[in-house]
Amino acid sequence: MWMQTPTIMQEIKEEEKKFEKKTSRALLNIEDYHQQAKKTLPKMTYEFFRNGSDDQLTLIDNEQAFRRIKLRPKVLIDVSSHLTIDSISCKTQILNSTTTMSFPCMIAPAALHCLANREHGELAT
Repeated sequence: MWMQTPTIMQEIKEEEKKFEKKTSRALLNIEDYHQQAKKTLPKMTYEFFRNGSDDQLTLIDNEQAFRRIKLRPKVLIDVSSHLTIDSISCKTQILNSTTTMSFPCMIAPAALHCLANREHGELAT
């Protein structure tokens, strides 16, 4: 019987599910992801993705850009009955709304993506 091979996006979603199972709480910002990656990835792999090249100017610019983002919270709205820490989500759609990402943070074009995904490397990221 012919079996359909899973697409890269299906495999990525499976990897996300595995990663989410390893986390003890919701990851809400970049620092949360750094801390979880540090606990989850081998030291060399974590340091490769965490650091920038040369003077790390792009890395610094990216971190400063994230710090400039201010979210205006809705105040004086009772959310206690329907909102919990587990229901907060950064999920968004990309690629003309054909793909959903649980957290819109990606690794820019770089080498050695096989450190994050051994089977598919750059294709998966």
